[in-house]
Amino acid sequence: MSDIFTQCFIQLDKSGGNPNDIFTCLEFWQHNLYLGTSEGEIIHLYKVDDSSEYMHVSRQCISNTKKLPVTKIIVLPEISRVLVLSGHTLSGFILPELTPAGMGRVKDVWDVSLDWGDMMSDDKESNHTVKKHTFNQESYCKLTIFTKNSIKMLRIFSDSIRLHKDVQCNGCIAGVQRSNHVIVARDDSYELIDMDHSQKIQLFPIMATSEAVSNILPIIRSVSKNEFLLVCGGNKKADPAMGMIIDVNGDVTRSTIAWDEYPDCLAIDFPYVLAIIGGNRLIVSSLHEQGTLQTIQLGLKDKEIQTDTEQDNIAQQGADEINDHLTENRVMFNEEIDKGNDAFEGELPIEFSGVFNIQSVSKIFKIKNKDLVEKITMAPIISTMSDDEVQQIVFEADKASQRCIIQTSTICYDPSLKNLSLLQQQSRIDRWLYKFQNATKIDAQNIFDGLIDEFSELPNDKFLISILGLFTLKFEMYNHAFELWSQNSPVLDPRLLIYIISGDKNQIYGSVWTFTGLFDIIENMKMPEFTRELKDFYILFLNSSVEFKFKEDHQNKIKSIELELLRYILKFDNDTDDVKLESLLNKIEFGKNEVIEQILLNKKYFILSNYYIKINDNKQFLYYWKGLIDGDFTDKTFNKKYPDKSLAIKVMIDFIKIHFANDKQIVWKYMEWLISKYPALGLGMAMDAKFDSLDLSISKIVNALEDKKLKLEYLEFVYKYKKEKQFLGDLVLLLLELFLQYLEKDKDKVNKIFDSYMKLSIPKVSFLKFWKANKFDLKEEFVKMHDKLYNSLAFVGSDTNAILYGGGNILDICTDKILQSEFKMKIPLLSAMILYKKSEYYKLMEIYCQIEDFTSAEYFASTLQLNTLENKYLNDKIFDKSISDELLKNIFEIYLQLEHTELIDNFINKHDLLNDSIQSDTKIDKKMDKFVEIINKLPNNFPVSQLHNFFTFRLVDFKVYDDDLVVKRNLLRMRMLELTQLKKNMLDKYCHTNNG
Repeated sequence: MSDIFTQCFIQLDKSGGNPNDIFTCLEFWQHNLYLGTSEGEIIHLYKVDDSSEYMHVSRQCISNTKKLPVTKIIVLPEISRVLVLSGHTLSGFILPELTPAGMGRVKDVWDVSLDWGDMMSDDKESNHTVKKHTFNQESYCKLTIFTKNSIKMLRIFSDSIRLHKDVQCNGCIAGVQRSNHVIVARDDSYELIDMDHSQKIQLFPIMATSEAVSNILPIIRSVSKNEFLLVCGGNKKADPAMGMIIDVNGDVTRSTIAWDEYPDCLAIDFPYVLAIIGGNRLIVSSLHEQGTLQTIQLGLKDKEIQTDTEQDNIAQQGADEINDHLTENRVMFNEEIDKGNDAFEGELPIEFSGVFNIQSVSKIFKIKNKDLVEKITMAPIISTMSDDEVQQIVFEADKASQRCIIQTSTICYDPSLKNLSLLQQQSRIDRWLYKFQNATKIDAQNIFDGLIDEFSELPNDKFLISILGLFTLKFEMYNHAFELWSQNSPVLDPRLLIYIISGDKNQIYGSVWTFTGLFDIIENMKMPEFTRELKDFYILFLNSSVEFKFKEDHQNKIKSIELELLRYILKFDNDTDDVKLESLLNKIEFGKNEVIEQILLNKKYFILSNYYIKINDNKQFLYYWKGLIDGDFTDKTFNKKYPDKSLAIKVMIDFIKIHFANDKQIVWKYMEWLISKYPALGLGMAMDAKFDSLDLSISKIVNALEDKKLKLEYLEFVYKYKKEKQFLGDLVLLLLELFLQYLEKDKDKVNKIFDSYMKLSIPKVSFLKFWKANKFDLKEEFVKMHDKLYNSLAFVGSDTNAILYGGGNILDICTDKILQSEFKMKIPLLSAMILYKKSEYYKLMEIYCQIEDFTSAEYFASTLQLNTLENKYLNDKIFDKSISDELLKNIFEIYLQLEHTELIDNFINKHDLLNDSIQSDTKIDKKMDKFVEIINKLPNNFPVSQLHNFFTFRLVDFKVYDDDLVVKRNLLRMRMLELTQLKKNMLDKYCHTNNG
C-alpha cells in the first residue's frame, strides 16, 4: 500500500516578509492567507489568479502597546469578521482586509472554540465555515471562550460581541465545544461539562502527577459528531503519551492511541490522527487500528503543490460533486494550534523556534488525481445500449474527470514558513479498495467497523456505500448487508445484488450503473453455495424491496426484483405449499409476460390460472382451468385442492357467470364442452337463469346431450320453467321412448299388476286408485316415466307435433306405439289418455269396460272428464250431453248383458235414464214409455225388491205430475170463468150506455 500522506509544498512571496519573523499560527480562506507572528502582528497574503505564489498585501499590529504572540485566527465569513487571539485578548477585524471592526475586545481569554456542531462547508464547497444564527433579525455566530474563572458562551455580531451564557469553571486553560457539551482542560485534568444543565464529569489527568511541567500543554480535539480526543502524558514531555477518545457521556469509545512522547501538536484528518513528535516527526495513526501507520520526517522538500490557479479551476469545476464525499465536521480549526506557554506574556515558549506545527484551515485545497478518473466513473455494468444510456456514459465520463481530485485542509509548517505544505491524504477510493481487496475473514469485522465509522462521517459518499455493500456480501455479514442494501437503494441498486447472487445478466431489466473501479470486483465475486443464512437474507431483501418506491428507474428495478423473487421461490420452495408464490403474484406490478413464462416453465398451471384472474385475462384463466379439469395440464396443487372435479367445474361456471354472462360465444363454448365431457354439470349450466338472456339454441343443447335422462330433464326445464310450450311434443316423445324401454324391462311385473286387477270382483275400485296403491311394486324409473308421460299427454292437443325429432303428430305416434301394441290393455291409463285426447270416447269406454273398470267408465260417461294423477280434473273438452247419454246407455247395456244386479241397481239409482238428452221437459208419456222400456230390459231373474226405490221415485214423479196437471186444469177453468164473466159485464155496460 502506498503512503497514507504526502507533502505538497506551497510557495509564498518572500519580498514583503521579515526574515526574522516567527510565525505562530496561520489561516487560509479563499485566496487569502493570514499569518500570525510572535510579535503580535498579522500578515495578509493574497493569491493572484494567474500566479502560483501568495503575494504580500499588508502587515499590521494587533496592539500598539504590547507585542504578544498571535495564537489563533478565527474566520467568520457568515458575518464577514475575523477574530484574532493575541496573548489573552480577543479582537475583531473585518474580513477579508483585516481593518479593525470596532466591535470591542475580550480580555483574560486563555482559549477559544467555535461550536463544532455548527461546522459546515460553504455554498461552493471550497471553504469550511460556521453556521449563522439570527437574533432580533441580526446575524451572529456562536463562540466559546475559556477564562481562568469561567466558560463564556458568546454571540459574535458584525458590530459587537455579546455574552449569552456564563458557567463558573476555575483554572481553565483550554477547551473545545460541540453543541451543548464542552471538554475543558483545567490546571491538571480534563473535564466534561454539559452547558445546558451545568453538569460536570471529571475525566483524565493531563499529566501523571500534579508537578508543574512548563512544556506539556493539554491537547483537545473534536473527532466526530459526538467524540473528542484527549492527550494524556507522563511527568515530562519526553515520557510516553496516549490519546483517549471519549463520547459526550464521558465513556471511552475507541482504542487508545500511543506515542513514545508527548506530541508537540496534533490534528485530525479523519480517520487518521496526525501528531508531531520531537519537533519534526509526523506520526500517522488510525482511529480504527492500533499502532503507527506512517512516519514522515518533516523538513525534507520532495514536491510542490500544483499552482493555485489549477486548484481554483478544479474547485470551480468539481466542487459540487466531490465534496459529497466529505464531512463538514472533520477538519480542525484553531484548536489544533499549539498554544505556547501563556505564562509568558512577551516571549515564546522554550524550543518553539524549532518545532513544526500542524493544523487544519478553513480553505479546502483540491488536488487533481488523474488515476482516480477510471475508478470513480459511473458506467453501466449491465447495459441496454440505448441512446439515452450512451449519452449518459459520455456525461459521467466528463463528470468523473472533473471530480478526480483529492481534498485536504491540513497544513504543516515550521515557524519560519520555510516548509509550508499541505498534507495530502491518500485518496479514500484507493484506501477503501486496498482494504476491500486485502481483507481476510480474520480481520474483516475490524475493517468493516472502520469503514462504518467513516460512513458515519461521510454518509453521502457513494463509493464508500458501494464498498460497504460489497464487503458485507463478500464476508457473509448478512445482517449488515440487509441494512445497507435496503437503506441505500439509490446507490446500491438492488439489481446489482441480484446480478451478484444469480450471476445472470439476462434476468436484469434496464441499465445497472456502478463505479468502473468496482467492475472487476463485482465480476469476480462468486457467492458461496446458498446457505440457510444467505437464503434468509436474500428472500428478506427481495420481499422488502418489492414494495419499495424507487425514485429512479422504478419499473425496471421492481420488475427485476419481482422476477428474481419468483425464480427464487420456484427454485427453492417448489415442493412446498404455493402460499408464498400466490402471495408474491398478488404483489406483481410489472413483468407480467415474464412471470407467465416462468410459471409455465415450472408447470405451475393452477397458480398460472389464478394469476390470469389477477391480471384480468379471464379468457386465459378459462383455458388453463379447462385444461386442468380435462387433464391436459397436470398440477399437484390443483389435484390436492380439487380431488372432485365437479368442484372445479362449479368454480369455472361461477366465474363465467360473473365475467362472461353476456358473452354468448364464450358461454356456449364451455357449455358445449361440459355437456360433452361432464353432461350433468353442463346441463346445470344450461339451465342456469344467469344465461337466460343469451337466447341459447335449445335444439343445439338437446342435440348435444347424449344421455336421454339428461335430455329429458332439460326438455322438462324448457317446457315447465322457460314456458317454451312448442317443445311439448318432443318432451312427450322422449318420455314415450324412455317409458317403452322401461316397460320392456319391467313387463312381467306390469302383467302381474294387471292380472291382479283383473282378478278383483265387480264392482272394482278404479284402475287409477289401484295403480296409485300398487305401483310401488314396480321399478321406480318405470313408474316415474309412466306418470310423467300420463301427465304430459294431458296437455297434448290434436295438433301437437315434434320439432326436434323430425316432426309427426304426437297422438298418432302414441297411438302407434301404445294402442297398437300388446300392452294396450296392460297400461290402460295411458291408453285412455291417448283416446281421450283423440276424442275417441267410445273406444276409451271399451278399454274401461274390458278391464271392468266401470267406476271410471261411468264417471267419464257422465262428465266426459279424466282424472290426472294429482286428482285434478282434466277438462279441456266441451261437454256434449248427447254423447254422455249415449255412453251411459252403452254402459247400462253392458250391465244388463252382465246381468249384474248390483251394477244395474247402482246405475239406475244414480243416473236419470228417463230424461231426454235433448230437452229437459220430456213429456210424461214418453217418460212412461222409457220407464216401461227399462223394466222390459231387466233380466227375468232381477230381484224386484232392488227396484223398489226406482219404482217408488218414478211413480211418485208420475203421481206428482198428474196432481200438478189436475191443479193446473182447475186453475185454468177458474180463470176462463173469470174472463167470461168479465166479458159479459163489459158488454152489458156498453149496451146500456148506447141505449141511454
